[in-house]
Amino acid sequence: MVIDHHAITHPGRVRTQNEDAYLVSNLDGEEPLVNGLRPGEPIRPAGFLAAVADGMGGAPTGEIASREGLASVAVNLFGHWGRFQGARAVESDLLRALKHAAEAASAAVLRYAEVERKSRGMGSTLTAAVIWNGHAYLAQVGDSRAYLFRGGRLVPITEDQTLVRQLVDEGRLTPEQARSHPRRSIITQALGGPEPIQVALVKATLRRGDRMLLCTDGLYGDLPDPRMAEILALGWPPERTLERMLQEALTQGGHDNITALLLDLSDPQFPLPTDQEPIRVVKPNPPAELQEPSGPLARLGRLLGSKAPFPCGGSWCWAPSPPRRTSWKACARTPSAPSRTGSRKSGWAGATGATCSSLLPKGNGSCRTGSRSSGCVWTPAGCRRPCSRPRST
Repeated sequence: MVIDHHAITHPGRVRTQNEDAYLVSNLDGEEPLVNGLRPGEPIRPAGFLAAVADGMGGAPTGEIASREGLASVAVNLFGHWGRFQGARAVESDLLRALKHAAEAASAAVLRYAEVERKSRGMGSTLTAAVIWNGHAYLAQVGDSRAYLFRGGRLVPITEDQTLVRQLVDEGRLTPEQARSHPRRSIITQALGGPEPIQVALVKATLRRGDRMLLCTDGLYGDLPDPRMAEILALGWPPERTLERMLQEALTQGGHDNITALLLDLSDPQFPLPTDQEPIRVVKPNPPAELQEPSGPLARLGRLLGSKAPFPCGGSWCWAPSPPRRTSWKACARTPSAPSRTGSRKSGWAGATGATCSSLLPKGNGSCRTGSRSSGCVWTPAGCRRPCSRPRST
């Protein structure tokens, strides 16, 4: 299966710094790209991840928050889903991994802010979709959006987690009043907050010919939904479609950063829709939580500084602080410890806040003293404790 897709991001006409970010990943262990594309790659059995994020907190912290959040989501989904996905994979496993990935991303952003004083208070929205087994599974935090276009209709498949949406649900505002409310930009959930986030999970059935649009509020705030539907109905390729949307949003003022990611679901493996088939969107039952370990070893791990235990080979490991530089080829990453590696704009290769995880997806089954990998090493036999603290380079 191949999904034709394109993404675009722009600072807009008012802001000088672009705090938005997008990500696509095959969830196959290869390095995901933040604000980068790999067109034409076939979709792997674990599915295809597409996500957008809108950072907040001011330059440069908002930019860091959105990139860190997306990077963490991709790594956790690979570690808890893509690496184990096979013939026996079930939907509940994906939902559990997706929810955990969003929660881990929030923790990663918060930990970075705790280390970097000037970054305190930063946060990010998250709208992440995994295309798998003929459906889209989405995790929603904040007010970025996902839409599904079919048969001339554009349907939002996520709900904004905002103050005005809450007031509308409570009957205290009408939808018309909400559109112009002075506090419409206040979100009630964000990655990086001190309180546990409420991740909204959504499942949408996909059909051949559907177009899925993920975007930040900079797009839909300046370009109304009916106009977006008209542009999508033209049937242009994703790149030209997004360029037209961006142009019109900028013409309308470009008041915020603008980011959009468009997926054309035209592969023959998607079933054709029936006549007038509606877009089916459901909120799946919350999956069982990932259970943190208990007992003396768990307490010891937490005392050593780990905040996010990582399951591996049927046991649990903790990763110590990683080296200053690390390579994706050396180890996968998970937000188990804060790190300040690489360029703040590098996205992934030595990305800010990324860490080596407790597993090597392509490990050779041996502990390598002084290597750039950190934490426990995953082998076919299970987890091993690190043989030494890795050297900083």
